[in-house]
Amino acid sequence: MENSARADVSPVVLVVDPERLAPGKDPDDLVRLGGAGALSAVLETRTCGIAWRATELLNGVEGGSEQEARRRALERVCSWLGKLPPRLALEQEDALRLVSERCGYSAPGSNAPSGLVSGRV
Repeated sequence: MENSARADVSPVVLVVDPERLAPGKDPDDLVRLGGAGALSAVLETRTCGIAWRATELLNGVEGGSEQEARRRALERVCSWLGKLPPRLALEQEDALRLVSERCGYSAPGSNAPSGLVSGRV
């Protein structure tokens, strides 16, 4: 994920929750067991890789977590988002909004203390 995001040129990165492949263990297994329609259904649930990675960086922190834990988690996410190239500005904004809401903050409020360049995210 990180290498793709940092590259000068890369395809859009989308991710699928591996649990959605059940009863298969991988996409090939899913197609064997459920046919091409089963794979299509799983692919409909795909999400932006940047948003997925930002959510992973929260390490389980959410709105009900202690304030200090929420702030550290947002700092971790914002630090990573701030290192991404400008071509991913829309993905950054979506990811920031998602993790901010999960931590009980507004996206503009999360952006200000993070050191991210205003207007970039």
